[in-house]
Amino acid sequence: MQGDDNIHFETMTGFSTNERKVKAPIEEREYFSLYDELEEKCHPDRYLKPFNQKRFDLANELYAELQRRSRRDDNSLIDIREKAIAGLGIHISTRRLYEYLLEYCDPKIYTSMQPYDKDRVQEAGRLFAKIQAAKDDIHELEEVRREAEPFLLLRENEIDMKLSEEVNSRIVKQMEIDKEADKELVAIIIIITAGVILLLIFG
Repeated sequence: MQGDDNIHFETMTGFSTNERKVKAPIEEREYFSLYDELEEKCHPDRYLKPFNQKRFDLANELYAELQRRSRRDDNSLIDIREKAIAGLGIHISTRRLYEYLLEYCDPKIYTSMQPYDKDRVQEAGRLFAKIQAAKDDIHELEEVRREAEPFLLLRENEIDMKLSEEVNSRIVKQMEIDKEADKELVAIIIIITAGVILLLIFG
């Protein structure tokens, strides 16, 4: 199985990394988006050596279709992805999704929370095990993500709240600093003004 958004590297059947000058072998490459990954892995040039007419024709068709699609057209990109997996034998990167799920479902996050929530810790452990087992399978990871969606949303909301609290705290602290600075400035102005008045009177 295989599947989604910008995610992992690959080993393509019949592809030698010496055929093209690239910064890193394709199996070591990271992709910013699914679009970028498909653009790389569906390019017809990759199916010239050894030449395979069927794969070359399919790559040509998929690459042309990709050029007509928006980077944000997720449904079309996933459709192209599935055709490329089945017909070209490509492997879709799982790295970004895998690391995202591991980060948000790590049981360590929840064992240190107060008040302690036994059920939440148990659910995190169950999801964490499924994520590790599906490390190289994009379809399985997407299934885990769907299953974990309420869990992930809850965690993201908590992170947003924490960041909001930190920002508010910094704003309050900066306001206090500015207030003290204003007091000092007023004191300096009063002293200078008094000095000027005395100078005018007795000077």
